[in-house]
Amino acid sequence: MEDELSCAAPVQDFDYKRLIIHEDYNGNHADRANDIALIELDRMAVYNEFVKPICLPEPGTPNKEKLYFGSLWAAGWGRTETASGSRFKLYVPLDQFDLQSCNETYLKRVKVPLTETQFCALGTPGKDTCNGDSGGPLMKTIQTLHYVVGIVSFGPQKCGSGIPAVYTRVDKFYDWIVSHMVEFES
Repeated sequence: MEDELSCAAPVQDFDYKRLIIHEDYNGNHADRANDIALIELDRMAVYNEFVKPICLPEPGTPNKEKLYFGSLWAAGWGRTETASGSRFKLYVPLDQFDLQSCNETYLKRVKVPLTETQFCALGTPGKDTCNGDSGGPLMKTIQTLHYVVGIVSFGPQKCGSGIPAVYTRVDKFYDWIVSHMVEFES
């Protein structure tokens, strides 16, 4: 009986009912502008200790400027130093990286200009987002609220190399998200 109490709730697997990709996203462009999509699951998720909702940074969010500074957390099943993907969801702390400096880096290395709908974050050597983490959340906790502030978009070929990765800024797409969520209710 004691083992049952220490186990996690059963895994919830889902199919998707509907997928809405941003109409201005083009996966062939190196800059990955508008790298955002919405997925409607085939049924409701059951909230438990391991499955919880996360806040969107709304236009009137208090302390909104703090969302993109300081410690952030990414989660994913991407490549690790020993495997092409992780069997377990992993978390990594990241720090926001100056967009102008990041833009200079990407312009110099791969001739990719970044926009105001993107931002950069950086982990420590060997600990960063990597291939397979794309589309995953970049989160920030302020007091007791958790916000999804970014979406893993793209980064350097060698993960954890000291070059920041690029993320989609969720707050810049708030109106797009809300307007398309209405489609899920129909």
